[in-house]
Amino acid sequence: MNTISIAMLLLTTALHAVVGTPDGDEGRKLVRVVVHCKSEAMIRGSEILLSDVATIDTPDAELGARVGDIRLANRPALGFNRVFPSADIRRRLIASGLQAEQIEMSGAREVVAQPLATTLKPADITAVTDPVMRSLVAEQGGEVEFELQTRLGALRVPPGRYDLALRPRLRDGQVRASNAIIEVDVLVDEQVYKTLPLSYRLRHFTYSLTTTRVVKQDEPLNASNLRLDRVEIAPGTSMNISSFELVDGMVASRDIANNRQIRTGDLAKPALIHKNDLVTLIARRGRIQVSTKAIALEDAPLDGRLRVRNLSNKKISYAVVHASGIAVIQN
Repeated sequence: MNTISIAMLLLTTALHAVVGTPDGDEGRKLVRVVVHCKSEAMIRGSEILLSDVATIDTPDAELGARVGDIRLANRPALGFNRVFPSADIRRRLIASGLQAEQIEMSGAREVVAQPLATTLKPADITAVTDPVMRSLVAEQGGEVEFELQTRLGALRVPPGRYDLALRPRLRDGQVRASNAIIEVDVLVDEQVYKTLPLSYRLRHFTYSLTTTRVVKQDEPLNASNLRLDRVEIAPGTSMNISSFELVDGMVASRDIANNRQIRTGDLAKPALIHKNDLVTLIARRGRIQVSTKAIALEDAPLDGRLRVRNLSNKKISYAVVHASGIAVIQN
């Protein structure tokens, strides 16, 4: 190799050392990124990403995705907007690690970002809470109805970049006797946007015999003066009589008003001995049995206790009705 050739080789090597090799590592890092800003952008998610306000054009798809995911700010509240000058966007790109010389800005000089909203109707919300309530009352057993007490209106929420969901849950994990509260999380892109507390009233029902007219004391209770109604009751109460079989052969223990539910205290066995009836009074002492006549001083049913007056000695004793016209003094 002659002197001139050696000199040219040394010059070429020196130039490459100064400006770099276009096909070298540094050339591949400085991939061109063109950011075309929109004049307006509608924001779906809870955050504003660069891809929301601009289109990204670069031959490196992975780099383009990373640039598009650069977070600019939280989405503005509904009814408000945010303005992003293109110069600020360029500074964000440089702050994220891009070189100034590889960035090209185009499009609008500033972007107005506005939140996009969708409307949740009351029916959309109760569609997720009602199945929860049905399951809860089924676990309680008996006849229980539920009624929404919270007044719901239309709710405007962001539709989400990926999804919008509703997640119901029972507050405190328990149902009270007369109410339950279902909390509904409104999830925007799996993040809680808002929590709605829905209060439900619980109503307990049973079947009860109810008077169809005024029923007098000692009057037999049957289909002539009773009907079977479905009635609302207080939680935990169970004193109502729910079957005609339970009053068969029974009488009213007192006067009962019309349209009144029959309770256990309203029932009495019919009197087998009546006041002023002449009865056989039996007294037993071991194997010895003595009988005498007495006057009943009050009404009493079979096995009921009553006072009697012995006709022979006028003594008043307590006895138990053994049969019609027969009472036994118990030792």
